[in-house]
Amino acid sequence: MTSTSLHTTVEADTGKHAVSLERYFEIEAGSVEKIEFHKGKIVPMAGGTFIHNTLAQRAARLIDNFIEAESLNYFVSNSDTKIMISDERVVFPDAVVIAEQPVYYQKRKDIITNPLLVVEVLSPSTEEYDKISKFGLYRTLPSFREYVLVYQDKVQATVYTRIDSTTWVMRDYVGMDTQPILYALHECPLSFSKLYRGLHVGL
Repeated sequence: MTSTSLHTTVEADTGKHAVSLERYFEIEAGSVEKIEFHKGKIVPMAGGTFIHNTLAQRAARLIDNFIEAESLNYFVSNSDTKIMISDERVVFPDAVVIAEQPVYYQKRKDIITNPLLVVEVLSPSTEEYDKISKFGLYRTLPSFREYVLVYQDKVQATVYTRIDSTTWVMRDYVGMDTQPILYALHECPLSFSKLYRGLHVGL
């Protein structure tokens, strides 16, 4: 399928009629852009900016370096790994941490169901979705323990940590002299000086 015909197919399947999960998988497999699945609807994701992509990659690398240094049996993956929310929604995180072993959806190695920690880099077009709707979806997963929201227009991050089944603690970290702590990940530090290095964010 050519890129033009694929784009037409995606546009056609984002209309009012419902699309099956199987149909979504067929379209997503050939799509050059990331597309999510929400209760029968296909939702194209906006492309990330240079700063967005750099922050996502660095966050994943810093977390992975900590996991390796501490010899933890955790795995870090990037935005190519999809997360299944029940059988009705498939979403893309910017980075995801899995404890012990990934649990795949129907043996598909590109979709997991057991994220421990998710990192999302906020964009103007998706900030409300990431802060509210997407967080609500992730919270339905029993394995999910921590949510890290990283800003790309200022040196700031918000971390939500699960205390019990109904309680979450929110911590805001602002400025280069602060350092978010990921408590669900054995108090992993997320150095702002390394995360935002050279990006001139907020200037």
